[in-house]
Amino acid sequence: MFHPTKEDGEGVIAGTTNHIAACDWTQLEVENSKIVKINEGGEFGNKLRDVMERTKDIQYPTFPDKGIMHWWEASIGTNPHIHRPRKDFPSGFVNCLYERVRSGVIHMGFGTIISSMAEREAARAGHLVGHWHLHLYFPTYETQFSGDNENIIENGQLAALDAPEIRKLCANYWDHYAQDPLHWVRSELEICRNYHPLFMKMVGADDKYCHGAGADWWKGGCCNHSGVTAPVLGGNCCGQSHD
Repeated sequence: MFHPTKEDGEGVIAGTTNHIAACDWTQLEVENSKIVKINEGGEFGNKLRDVMERTKDIQYPTFPDKGIMHWWEASIGTNPHIHRPRKDFPSGFVNCLYERVRSGVIHMGFGTIISSMAEREAARAGHLVGHWHLHLYFPTYETQFSGDNENIIENGQLAALDAPEIRKLCANYWDHYAQDPLHWVRSELEICRNYHPLFMKMVGADDKYCHGAGADWWKGGCCNHSGVTAPVLGGNCCGQSHD
């Protein structure tokens, strides 16, 4: 998590997958926990460079200096049963978002901190907000404890899962994903459908995807897409009458 004035990340982040789908190889150069250069990346890289250019002179709330490209998220997936849904991948909500929790995957995020008060303040000011990702699928992550080195992940294998007692514990909680991988898709879909319109209203943002033709776009992205269904909920974009 990003802590203003306390971060000092240096190096490079590189990968070929983000939350949505596979992308061209993208490399991010990091100085003081800020993305300072984006190399390659194809269309994804071009869009990121455009965002960097458009925001380079904006001072975002809580950020130590100008620009949106601050690295603030790094997490390790722990679920050994995660796999890609076989049907309609990648499309709509059936995408790489859920692979961030797959064991051994490191999920990197940069931009504004999602749903934070600082992000809402920036949105109210009319600034571009959001954050983007790269997934590292076969990393080696070494840590130091009092001078001793220990591999937490080696070539994408989460070392903790080699322990029989850990594997037994995990089996009690994660089998449901293997039985129905779209269960998690539907769960996050419900959150999206419930809270997206509320968030738009709260920050005073453009609610074009909650009314008229925009609601059709949102419905196509959420409801009955790729075999993912959910009951119609009152007060959200899906199921509302057009104005």
